[in-house]
Amino acid sequence: MVLFTAGCGSSNTGAGPAAVVSAAPSPAASTGGPAIGTWSAGGGLTHVKNIQADAVAVGQAAASGDSGAVAQACRTMLVHVDSAQEYGPIPDAEAQQHWSKALLWYGQSAQHCIDADGRASAMARSTVEVTQGTTEVEAVAARLGKIADAG
Repeated sequence: MVLFTAGCGSSNTGAGPAAVVSAAPSPAASTGGPAIGTWSAGGGLTHVKNIQADAVAVGQAAASGDSGAVAQACRTMLVHVDSAQEYGPIPDAEAQQHWSKALLWYGQSAQHCIDADGRASAMARSTVEVTQGTTEVEAVAARLGKIADAG
């Protein structure tokens, strides 16, 4: 069974993403547990864990008040988001839809964080976006758990 959970709490606030970005076309339907297991073991789960760890690192850096550490953590997150977008899609249409949205939210959050230069209003926007990304990752985890339970 492949299951992961987000490293941050969630709250569904803010406007939705303007577009969903995916490096590869989303599959039309689930190809089942074995294909998802292959996606996860082949690097998909590593991408998820990297981005979750990045979200935690950004929060910890922000809590410390170190704007340089925050910017570095956000740059790392953006690199991981770009890498995840280049990786193949989750072989389940519903999970992939949530994953694409998560990557969009996390990418926007990281870019706004980098551009914030310590401005509280920009960091607040970035926080809302990372929370939205986390909500989408939680939906991915729920979907993959449902598929694993059915298999």
